[in-house]
Amino acid sequence: MRTGLLSQNAATGSDRLLRAVAASTGVPIPTHPKQPDFSAAVCGAAPFEAAELRVTAMSIPTRILVMAFICASVSVNNSWAQASGSTSSEIHLTRIDHVGLNVVDLKKSADWYQKVLGFTIFHKWNTTWMIRRGDMRVGLFLRPNATKVANLDNTIAITHFALLTDAKGFADAQAKLKALGVAFDPPEDTGVAHSIFIYDPDGYQIEITTYYKSKTQTQDP
Repeated sequence: MRTGLLSQNAATGSDRLLRAVAASTGVPIPTHPKQPDFSAAVCGAAPFEAAELRVTAMSIPTRILVMAFICASVSVNNSWAQASGSTSSEIHLTRIDHVGLNVVDLKKSADWYQKVLGFTIFHKWNTTWMIRRGDMRVGLFLRPNATKVANLDNTIAITHFALLTDAKGFADAQAKLKALGVAFDPPEDTGVAHSIFIYDPDGYQIEITTYYKSKTQTQDP
């Protein structure tokens, strides 16, 4: 009698615990320990197929084993998601690595970027040179027969790229450009930064800019 009562109480407690785990994890209560889709359901892939057997049809050890499997599977899945970054909506990026430019003369372009902006050769391929200054890189792609875009304002294209400096660097850049005879219009005030624009030998527009408002003083558009 006492053994039967203990078994009944254990079964009731086991049912409650199993149902509590199912409610907290969102995993359906398994209806049979040999259910073929059990592991898939734990992983969130396929639901259990319909079955008529009740939870109470399982033995107490089987119910405890099933409950432990659910807890362990959910824990592993959550750990994997956190480690793989799948819970984040953003791809981890650090900066733009380089821009690629089609040019008609590799040496002429590389020399200009070295003389005017201080870029040096990073690597040479047969028809492509990569130049760099610090972490900034530009890929120069030889296209001797290339023609310029006729109407850039009405064409889907990259219009320019910008190089960042500070206030002193911005003033020094203007002085150097004047000394080299590189034309540019007076600085523009964009509301958050000052910028000047120059053109390389192939007509690419390059912006040199310095921000006078910090990120905390501006709002994202």
